[in-house]
Amino acid sequence: MYKIGLTGGIATGKTTVANYLQSKKIPVIDADLIARQVVEPNSEGLRRLQTEFGDWVMNTDGTLNRSALGERVFAEPKLLAQLNAMLHPLIFAEIERQCSLMDAPLCVIDMPLLYEVGYDKQVDEVWVVFATSDIQLERLMERNDFARERAQQMIDAQIPIEKKLAWADYVIDNQGTLDATYAQIDLLLQSERRNPHGLPKMSTPPFESN
Repeated sequence: MYKIGLTGGIATGKTTVANYLQSKKIPVIDADLIARQVVEPNSEGLRRLQTEFGDWVMNTDGTLNRSALGERVFAEPKLLAQLNAMLHPLIFAEIERQCSLMDAPLCVIDMPLLYEVGYDKQVDEVWVVFATSDIQLERLMERNDFARERAQQMIDAQIPIEKKLAWADYVIDNQGTLDATYAQIDLLLQSERRNPHGLPKMSTPPFESN
């Protein structure tokens, strides 16, 4: 199976791209969804968090206190690194399990922290969804009803989007209209140049990062 990593920065529009790919019958694995599943009540992931951080990460009903955890880890980079080290092996294993069950030549893995956790080494190519940091901030504040400081902390916790552009195989510019974004995805999927797997491949990105 040929694996494409779909990433970007927070609030750059990865979900928009993923939804469009799914509408084209391209299988997409949502790493964020898996991240929630691995910390469900009585899970190994939740046990690890409680053991490492303490009972403050738990709600009284045995579920993860996401709000408290989020506030702490985004304010303390060391805690965020600990969190990633504990949970990402579980997330990676589940992604591989789901890939192994698919009867398809191509799979897209939607992973916001793909570069941050080194998962770019596990895929065949990477698509980065781009919007400027100013647009990210505006979208995040509006979408999540966050104060500017909290939104900026979340953006700063990720690798700057400009660096991801330089590393990407292909870049999807999501600053304009939906139709413009969809057109770029269609170009990636419909290019006449194909790799040995018979999968779409473009000779140049639809949006130049430099």
